[in-house]
Amino acid sequence: MSVGGSLHLDLQHLCGTGLGRDRRPFNSRALLERLGSSEQCTSSTGASASRQHRHKRLKITAQATATAQQTQLPQSLKNNLVTLEAENPDVPGGKTSVYLLGVSHVSQESCGHIRDLIRHVKPDAVMVELCKDRTALLVDPDVAAPSRWHPRQIRFNGLPAGEGNEVWPSSEELLSLLLTAPHSPLGTAELEADCISILSTGLFRSVRPMLKRPNPDSHPQFLVDLDGTLGLIAPVGEVEFILTERTLPKILSFQVRVDSSLTKEWAIPEEKLDTLRDDVLAVGKIPESQAPQPKAEAVTAAAAEATEAEDKADKKDEADEKEVTKKTTAEDGGIGPYLRARQALLRLCEEHGLPAGRQELVFQGVETGQVEVIVKARTDDRYRSGLERSAVGGAGFGIERFRPMRQEITVGFKMRVELDKALGRTATQLLTKGVDTAAAGEGVAWQPWNEQEFATWDSVDTHKPLPKGPKGWLVRFLTQTYSQKQAEAGEEVGVSQGEAWRVAMEEGAKAGARQVILGDIPAALTASRLGDRVWAALLPRSLTALGLGLAAAVASQAHLLPEGAGASWQWAAVGVLGSLITAAASVGAPLWEVSRFSELEAEEIEAKVAIQQPLQEGSEGIVKLWGEDALLAWPGAMEPIINERDTVMANALRASASGAGAAPTYGLDNVGQRQVWRLVVPEGAPEGSCPIGEGDGQMKGQPAVRSIVAVVGTAHVKGMMRAWAAGAGSPASAAVQTVDQVLNKP
Repeated sequence: MSVGGSLHLDLQHLCGTGLGRDRRPFNSRALLERLGSSEQCTSSTGASASRQHRHKRLKITAQATATAQQTQLPQSLKNNLVTLEAENPDVPGGKTSVYLLGVSHVSQESCGHIRDLIRHVKPDAVMVELCKDRTALLVDPDVAAPSRWHPRQIRFNGLPAGEGNEVWPSSEELLSLLLTAPHSPLGTAELEADCISILSTGLFRSVRPMLKRPNPDSHPQFLVDLDGTLGLIAPVGEVEFILTERTLPKILSFQVRVDSSLTKEWAIPEEKLDTLRDDVLAVGKIPESQAPQPKAEAVTAAAAEATEAEDKADKKDEADEKEVTKKTTAEDGGIGPYLRARQALLRLCEEHGLPAGRQELVFQGVETGQVEVIVKARTDDRYRSGLERSAVGGAGFGIERFRPMRQEITVGFKMRVELDKALGRTATQLLTKGVDTAAAGEGVAWQPWNEQEFATWDSVDTHKPLPKGPKGWLVRFLTQTYSQKQAEAGEEVGVSQGEAWRVAMEEGAKAGARQVILGDIPAALTASRLGDRVWAALLPRSLTALGLGLAAAVASQAHLLPEGAGASWQWAAVGVLGSLITAAASVGAPLWEVSRFSELEAEEIEAKVAIQQPLQEGSEGIVKLWGEDALLAWPGAMEPIINERDTVMANALRASASGAGAAPTYGLDNVGQRQVWRLVVPEGAPEGSCPIGEGDGQMKGQPAVRSIVAVVGTAHVKGMMRAWAAGAGSPASAAVQTVDQVLNKP
């Protein structure tokens, strides 16, 4: 699986429009006849022959909502739309309106239906036939390499930590100085500005940023651009800043001066100030000390340490000499003495009556070792090392000026880019010039995962992998071939992979929706179950072929076959071939059908996938679209492809409409003055679809939803209606439980 959830299996139909990006031609065009006429078929699954001609009306307990809004819906939607209701005490009137729209995955007309419905309804939420494994389908395949990323974590490599290094700033304090933040959009300009901000602390000689590859199952974010379109924010595993400590001349003198901004309100006797100066000077020369010491002891300790360092350097061989020199320099002329003096001086200020947090320090003369420290009133809450004046703009003595990176990096699918050429306008500009988020309303409430929760997610395989051997090979061959042909049909019509789902998200954002619910079963689980079912259905036929072949061979060797029948193995071959042809036909016929479907002209494809009668009426049987739904004819395919997914999607939809959550959700979040879609999982959702650590974090509470538009393949509508009726009157928790049961069944 590539970044964002694209499956290697290329399960086009499972994805709703396909994941396959390998579009090598299937050499069958010259061998297949153009389809003369075919009809979408309506079949009653499980019905006997005596009942096939009777239409059984669905008895849906949730009645269609007779509102003025619905009566104004375009007439073009009447065949594709089913309206339902769910009890929801959190919304006015106590009911949530649900609009279930059946679409084709290879139809421009279906994309138009999605736009029309969402623009008319203006729903609070949208549900699509996607899952956590297939968020890559929300990425436009024609998008250029991304210029914005969202990191899961920020790390500082080379920041001294542990015992004896408490005087150094913490990762959190450094992070507070940066534009880069976990789960937030960033671009090249932000990375470069943050490197300069780090150097401007005066603590480091050099800084180098690195973007690390994301986990293959990471998910993209989407920025709502100024025109309402969605801009890709690609995932990266983490941003790492590699730091090198700065080297300064040894401290030769050290003076303390209290700025006038403090002396007016901070009364301290002159003799105490003299003592303070002496103490700070002593501390400034004692690398190990964390507290003031008498000046004589400080000089003795510093001299002893210098002597010890020189002795160590003399005893080292040439290979270690460079490292020893580096250590000695860091101790005697590095940043440590300044930070220890800073800590001691701040503590002494508190001891002499100045409240903590009211003062900051400014070191001057560090380039010469003739140091003066000024104690002044603090102007803000940002971390201050005191060395900022010696590193203005990230430049100064002992600092290597930051140079923008020019190497090409690869951080995942469609993420190969030269950093210094990637962004014409910065993410900061993008995030501060946009919609009025206050007027647009609040985003979803969510809490980021902590490091332990991310680690748990990284260490646990949340997918059920396909079996190896013949079973895995079979399902890969079938789904990849099918996906490829259906993608060709979409290309003929001008519909790219995942376009229906992208239209739903984009139109939802424009209409004011706050959630895009991914209501489907994880694709890897469906693929695994499909392989099991198809293999189980084909195995008896294959065994029959083998049995016939062995029987023919034994009979021939025992002279039980009629004379003149020919070579013994010819009879064996006849038996085997007959059974294998039967088995092959059951899996080959759908491939033949979808191949013919892909050869139609765009107008013919649109005609074949058009719904001829209202879905809310008619029989209970599944509505199959010729060509598009051909894979349902595979032996054993109905249960994993249709029945299980219908049950899960219907109950995920009911849960969301009733005030609960059962599926991963793209929630709209306000970042600065812009809006970002980020993947979160609802509290209490089944771990099979919403494991801990999935996405950016956990959605806190379920926003009140007055209306939901659900966009699914036409073949799923009837089954979802049955599942909806079966759960009528049940609480939202029952819907969540049903989803969990289907995901975890053997």
